[in-house]
Amino acid sequence: MKYLSFLKLAILSTFMVFGTISALSQAPPPVPPSPYHGQGIPVDGGITILAAAGIGLGLKKIKDARKNSKTECQN
Repeated sequence: MKYLSFLKLAILSTFMVFGTISALSQAPPPVPPSPYHGQGIPVDGGITILAAAGIGLGLKKIKDARKNSKTECQN
């Protein structure tokens, strides 16, 4: 009984090792050429504009909330 368990484990281990080796030996797909020719994509300006827009929207919402709370208190 122990012999069959050992044999099953040995066969399973062999298949797993060879399967892993064959999967790792495959070449990766080729990388398409970049339109920027090795240069990074300029994202600094876009991030700055988005951050400024977010801050502006947040300030507007705070201003509107304070305005609405003052008008409700006066009524």
